[in-house]
Amino acid sequence: MRIIGRAIAMALVLAAGSACAATIQDEFNRVINESRRTDVSVTPAQALMYHGLGLVQEEEFAEAIPFLEEAISRDPALEAGWEGLGWCYVRTGQQKRARDLWFRMRDLMPEKAKPHALVAQYEILEKDWVKADEAFRKALAINPRDYDLKYSFAQNLMRLGEIEESEAVLKGLIKENPDRVDIQHTYAQMLSNRFQDEDALKIYRDIAEIISDNALIKLEQAALELRVGELEKADRICLEVLALEPENMAAMRLRADIAELSGQEDVTPLEALIEATTNRIMRAEYLTRLAGRCVAINRLNPERYKTGMIIDRLQEAVKLDPLNMQSRELLAELCYQSGRLTACRSQVEDVLLKYNHQDVRALALLFEVEVKERNFEAAQRVLRECFKHFDRDDPMIHYYRARLYSAQGEYAKALEEAKRLEEAGSKSSVFTLKYTDLTESDWMPQTSVRRLTEHIRSLQRAGWAGKCGISSTSRTTRRKRLSRRSSLTISAG
Repeated sequence: MRIIGRAIAMALVLAAGSACAATIQDEFNRVINESRRTDVSVTPAQALMYHGLGLVQEEEFAEAIPFLEEAISRDPALEAGWEGLGWCYVRTGQQKRARDLWFRMRDLMPEKAKPHALVAQYEILEKDWVKADEAFRKALAINPRDYDLKYSFAQNLMRLGEIEESEAVLKGLIKENPDRVDIQHTYAQMLSNRFQDEDALKIYRDIAEIISDNALIKLEQAALELRVGELEKADRICLEVLALEPENMAAMRLRADIAELSGQEDVTPLEALIEATTNRIMRAEYLTRLAGRCVAINRLNPERYKTGMIIDRLQEAVKLDPLNMQSRELLAELCYQSGRLTACRSQVEDVLLKYNHQDVRALALLFEVEVKERNFEAAQRVLRECFKHFDRDDPMIHYYRARLYSAQGEYAKALEEAKRLEEAGSKSSVFTLKYTDLTESDWMPQTSVRRLTEHIRSLQRAGWAGKCGISSTSRTTRRKRLSRRSSLTISAG
């Protein structure tokens, strides 16, 4: 009986498979017959390919696959079928099948440019820019006049850091077809990355005359306008972006940068921005930036802004966005400085218990509170917790221990810790300043090259001998360049 049951089950499976195959074959025949009613010259393979590509345009990638597979099996010369099928595999999460397909196409048609171009696109998906470059060069050797192929090649040269060669290709493409806004935009981005701001802005302003509803391009132009000091124009563009996309946080943050730079020691522009903002998270971020700005101004001009006002703004920020640790910790610091120890403890304990028990800034504040309230055993525990997760050999622990012993009246122990700190410092002393997003503009919130130079000269005048190192976070294999994503580290000793 068991054998009979298995036989029946197998027969049912085979019958279902046959029915499914018959159904898809019927669908193939239907598509072919419909195509031939309108165009008798179309081949069956072409009819299936056109139908599959139509499904691709409608983003029905899974549905398109069987039609394109059947098309190229009937006629392997249909390049568009291979291309469309590969992208269907990619869009349905079958990247390995796309690779196998396009590499097989290259092996079948090594004299054609398209297979090499598709292999290059696959290598880009894999982020192997060097292999992509090799494939692009093979494709261009076969078809050097392919306009879009040259554009893709230029974009990949930018990924490799081959800026001069990429620029030459882009200039040629623009000369050949000045109406291609996408290529103009890519060239403007390249100029911007090289800090050729005026040249880049000219292109962005020309693009703005043609395309007025692209938020991304508008924001890039606004950032450049800010970089050259055109604050009002940058702010106007941000408002245009927010009219298109009211919740665009990049535009909101850029407006905050503009507001900070507009007022010098006056925070009225930031306050106006806060009042005009309904987005809860962004309002909290603006309030925190306002508080930080007030604190920075007060360092130069004491009591310009009352601590109580700053604390009120930070409390509002914490209510709006409890997950913003910067707001909480700045609030806690100001509460400590103004003698509100209970409020300070509440904030730092919230951070440590609910969000990050290793937060060094919060632990340092909690240590100060415990010392101030003469909870010396608790202060000792906090001190151990603060150093054990990071650098256990950090000589600064002697400084904190000296302060703790001094507060307890144990001056001999405090002096001993101070001596240990001095011994550690006499061996060698090194500190590191790390700069990210360096800019040539004094109008951007990042460190400018001019200010960096001033910092280095100040260190040298103070007697520090140092060295600079540049490290790039971008993947380049041919050469490394300082870019907007690079960081510069100065170590002095």
